[in-house]
Amino acid sequence: MDNRSVLKSVGWLSSLITRRMDQLCAARKLSGAEGRILHFVMTIDHDIFQKDIEFDSHLKASTVSEILKSMEQKGLIRRESVAHDARLKKIVPTEKVAKLKEEVMSDMTQLDRDLTEGISDSELKMFGEVCLKLIGNLKKLEERK
Repeated sequence: MDNRSVLKSVGWLSSLITRRMDQLCAARKLSGAEGRILHFVMTIDHDIFQKDIEFDSHLKASTVSEILKSMEQKGLIRRESVAHDARLKKIVPTEKVAKLKEEVMSDMTQLDRDLTEGISDSELKMFGEVCLKLIGNLKKLEERK
């Protein structure tokens, strides 16, 4: 597979995953990005901050900020100050999210199963290793700027 094929394959995979996430989350009046962030927030058992979401989702700060603003307007999260640093605001899911938790968790688990169906553990391990190398190559390019 040449580099052009890698770009095409990764782009196609990304588009299909994004489309499927959007479809699953639309049933709950969420965007795919909101669903992914809620999944992250619901699986962590300590205080979560915007930086944590940026790191986990690999999205830019401005993008995460806009998504969180939308989620706040929908009553899915609230931002609360923390005692040790007035500048920090932890992300807290609301009761509305508690009602969605099982559905969102189930959707993400099922999507992961569907995505990896028919793929062996060794193939998944190799895929993960290749992805890390691709990510490393792109990070090197970012560092050169």
